[in-house]
Amino acid sequence: MLKSASLRKTSKQRLDETRELYNSLIARMHQVETRMDPVLFLKHNLNAQAIGALENELGQIRQDVDSLVRDMEASIAESEAFIQRFREGAV
Repeated sequence: MLKSASLRKTSKQRLDETRELYNSLIARMHQVETRMDPVLFLKHNLNAQAIGALENELGQIRQDVDSLVRDMEASIAESEAFIQRFREGAV
């Protein structure tokens, strides 16, 4: 009976850790998602003439896109690490 209680406690701890990691991952993905729409809008809806008129802002747009890509890559890496930990039984 003691072993069963110990296993139950360990299982609950792992479940709680998994939930915490999952919630963190989902929050991070939502942060990236909220930044995607404006960047994608700019990327797909500005024609060459508009970009020429906004030359000064083009650098900032590129920085925003680069930042978004880095955040997306970090989010993907987090999700892959989460999945790997789950497969290894560490969670």
